[in-house]
Amino acid sequence: TQIQVIPGTNKKIVYILHGDFFTIYQDLESVSVSTGQKVSMKQRIGKVHLSPDGKTTMKFFITQNTTYMNPSSWLSL
Repeated sequence: TQIQVIPGTNKKIVYILHGDFFTIYQDLESVSVSTGQKVSMKQRIGKVHLSPDGKTTMKFFITQNTTYMNPSSWLSL
């Protein structure tokens, strides 16, 4: 539904709507989807930012309307 750039950085945030739920992917270096595009399960949405010391960190959130959920029960690892 939305792509944002974090002010003062080149990192991006992608918001995906799933009915009453949003998944939010923060600290992306690049994005391979566009606003309004329908995405499929397991579709690549972007590339995680790589820090100067070679580490990657992506923040992942799930909300139901405005309530933040624990994402661990939603992930299949």
